[in-house]
Amino acid sequence: MNDYDQIHDDLIPFWGLSPQEIRQRTWDMISNPTNGVGGILIRSGRADVAPNVESQHKGLLEGAVRMINKFARHLPDMDLAINLIDSPRVAVPFSHLESMRKAGIRNEDDRANKGRFFSGDRAGQWPVLPDGPVESPPMFEDYAGHEVFSKWGSASCPTLSPSRLQRNWDLSRLCTSCARPHSDHSGAFVSNWTLAQDPCHQPDLGSLHGLYVSPPSFRPSHHLLPVFSHSKAQGFQDIIYPSVEEYTASGDAVYAPTEEHPDPPFADKEPTLFFRGAASEGITTGNNAWRSFLRQRFLYLLGPGSHSGVTSPILLPAQGSESFRFFKIPDDALRSSLPTDAKFTKIENCMDPDCSLEHAQFESVVEGQAPSAVSLQDHWKYKYLLDLDGVGRNPRFVAFLRSHSLVFKAGILREWWSHRVTAWKHFIPLDVRGHNLFPTLAYFRGFPATKETGELLPHEDAAQRIAEDGKRWAERVLRKEDMEVYMFRLLLEWGRLTDDRRDDLGFGAEEKWWEGTRVGVGQGKGGKKKNAIAKWIGG
Repeated sequence: MNDYDQIHDDLIPFWGLSPQEIRQRTWDMISNPTNGVGGILIRSGRADVAPNVESQHKGLLEGAVRMINKFARHLPDMDLAINLIDSPRVAVPFSHLESMRKAGIRNEDDRANKGRFFSGDRAGQWPVLPDGPVESPPMFEDYAGHEVFSKWGSASCPTLSPSRLQRNWDLSRLCTSCARPHSDHSGAFVSNWTLAQDPCHQPDLGSLHGLYVSPPSFRPSHHLLPVFSHSKAQGFQDIIYPSVEEYTASGDAVYAPTEEHPDPPFADKEPTLFFRGAASEGITTGNNAWRSFLRQRFLYLLGPGSHSGVTSPILLPAQGSESFRFFKIPDDALRSSLPTDAKFTKIENCMDPDCSLEHAQFESVVEGQAPSAVSLQDHWKYKYLLDLDGVGRNPRFVAFLRSHSLVFKAGILREWWSHRVTAWKHFIPLDVRGHNLFPTLAYFRGFPATKETGELLPHEDAAQRIAEDGKRWAERVLRKEDMEVYMFRLLLEWGRLTDDRRDDLGFGAEEKWWEGTRVGVGQGKGGKKKNAIAKWIGG
């Protein structure tokens, strides 16, 4: 395994700040609990939750502490500022961000293979947290329930990029110029998953996701603040660390098939695209914002509703020809030939009349109410699982990947593993616009011939191969041990960044705590820079 690029990308801008500035900014955030940031303090080889953290947030931080204490004896003293809300926090404007990145890259090679010892009295370098609450000016702005793409979501894009120069508000028309850079030549499939999450060439993205349209919680800053978050959209400068929910193996993050809920081989599963989840991605307060949210748009496409007379373009073989072109297929025909089962378990974060409108649109027509939640373990009976961003990260993706099912994924949020999985190799990428949902599903499921089209033969052998490759890869590089190694590497780099002698530091360890564990290691960006951790483990 040769991929720690996420750490490299996240930390590079902070080389533009001095160690003292980073330490002070950390203290400014964690000293005041109203900032929505909690502290973890590492002292003398042990991590603990900062004493001023409010009780409702201690569970998250205690999970992170449990992970860190696996290797804390090898870490220098340091403080961490952990994001306590679901949305990313740091969006530095392009001009300032570029200067910080250049400062980080300027002498990158000179920082490799130096001395291996941190400064003495590291604890004394970090400001001491006060016993009582601190009154200080707010460090973050409150933009919950507001449109945030213009000021925050595209802030770090180049000045002349499409998202800085224009906006696309008309959702009735597909913005083909927005999708083209990350699509294949036909426009039917996503060809570059990383680019598909980049906001800078997609001015319509601000109207396609709850995070940008109307987030339920959003407290950002334009200053480069060292905030550690589980996930972020591209364009934010939060530092990603592994999910505590996945690490502690709780709730919807657990893949644990049983006799009652087995995970059968792919060929024995029901040939259905399946989704269950809450309508919680954004907040809608009577302004119809929900119609732009990712989950609501996809479930409208997949739901029963009123689709009479509506058609969707599908890439199919022409009748009597081997060539493919787009044909407009009635949505009713799509739903009958491509089985799906996608429903909301509850409608959240809304105020009337939007709540009533959402209930009318998405609740079960037969029962007159939303379906009850489905156990995660009950998902394994289906061949195709749909993963959509919710409010913040969706904790189920890795669990889905561990199954024998094929995962379809649409979203903009990136996590610690995002550089480690490959679209079309381990999962199926979908454009957030939803226009390639049915063409992609039809490719794998097949589609019957019509008067104008020939039969599209199924590609379930390819679907099974991708599902199994994804499962094997997750079992190899997305384990708890891999999360620990990632966090260890991240905090070693963070220790160097915050040390007054950082330009003279490399790394080493007297004990090999990882012995007996199989872990993936390698090097990050910069062909000449070797990861010290790779040397420790024998890479």
